[in-house]
Amino acid sequence: MRRSTSCGGLTSWLCGCVLAAGLPAMAWAQSNFAARVVAFTGATYGWADPVSDAYYTNTLVTLGRPTVDTTGDGWDIEDPVVPVNPLYPAWRAHEVVTIAAGGELILEMEETVWDHPDNPHGLDFTVFGNARQSGPTWRNGDPALTNFGAGTFAEQARVAVSQDGETWHTFTNGPFADDFAPTLGRIYDPAQPDASLGAWNQWWGAPTDPALPLDPAITAADFNGQTVAQVCRWYGRSAGGTSFDLAALEELPADPETGRKWFRYVRLIQPAGDAEAEIDAVAAVAPVPPFVRWQIKHFDWRERADPAIAGPLASPAQDGWSNVQKYLTGLDPWEPAEHAFDLRLELSANGREVIFERQAAADDLALAVQWTANPADWIAAGAVTDWLTEDLGDGRVRVRAALPDEAAACFVRLVLLDTP
Repeated sequence: MRRSTSCGGLTSWLCGCVLAAGLPAMAWAQSNFAARVVAFTGATYGWADPVSDAYYTNTLVTLGRPTVDTTGDGWDIEDPVVPVNPLYPAWRAHEVVTIAAGGELILEMEETVWDHPDNPHGLDFTVFGNARQSGPTWRNGDPALTNFGAGTFAEQARVAVSQDGETWHTFTNGPFADDFAPTLGRIYDPAQPDASLGAWNQWWGAPTDPALPLDPAITAADFNGQTVAQVCRWYGRSAGGTSFDLAALEELPADPETGRKWFRYVRLIQPAGDAEAEIDAVAAVAPVPPFVRWQIKHFDWRERADPAIAGPLASPAQDGWSNVQKYLTGLDPWEPAEHAFDLRLELSANGREVIFERQAAADDLALAVQWTANPADWIAAGAVTDWLTEDLGDGRVRVRAALPDEAAACFVRLVLLDTP
């Protein structure tokens, strides 16, 4: 949007444009993982790590985040570093522990895990195993050149939670641990590959976020025929794993003050039989910012994987208004709009003010009002990031940003300082 406004001798070109500034830092370091092994039965000595000869009995490997990078096996892959992906899961004895048939593993979480209303997809925690999607042998090459099959190699273990470590509530009918979805260790990011992995790496970027669950609408059948690259785009920043909703446990008590269900202990149970589940980690799901919830509401998982559709600056309605602008103003991104954002200039008792309205819930964007004497040069632009807000009582707030005296004759724009 562009328009010229004259106000008390100040003529400004007001531009409701929004600029991107790259991806924010990963949040997994602040996640809530299993922090203590309470009990373990069912250790098995029938199979050892073929590289180290160690048995899969070290329960301490389940503490902290899931595996990001594993190693080659010396046969199909000789590389010392192999990013975990749905075709090549964590498999070393220092990465996963095996629960033999009839055994169980009890872990205590670092912090209480809550059924938080802002958790994405209504999911509250995730168990990471070493389930693998079907497909050809992984060679640690270009993910765009390898395709998946339709099945998942899994060894299901039952999951139960407890608030006191004594009374347990079980997801009897699933989901199950060490099942779909397989773990993804790193973001598929050919534009920003992590050079520390070696010169061979042209595809894998920063570690994924274990606190961000995969959309439950994605199924194993959706992988069939897709390349590893495409599936990893669907994961985005998510580390995958099997995620659970505490609301499914009707008998799990809710906190009397918040009304939310919660737990502190998780129990992984391997039923009698031939299967032996492997466990890598347990992570609590973290609430996501309002803009991410807005994306989940308006775009399906395929659309969210395409920044040209669901990205902050995209305009799926092709009406010239970006997703961020419609998010700020509460409009449907798919519905064409003649007018989506109003940035204006007024004189008030506080002097010259740039004024706009936004949704009150859209408080997670870092915005600034910038001014410059030369609209072709915004590098040295001045900026206002502190402003007054007024609750309009209809879900919106009015924002007033006072311009300093040196902005006597300038061009003004609203800028997004960082992408959500």
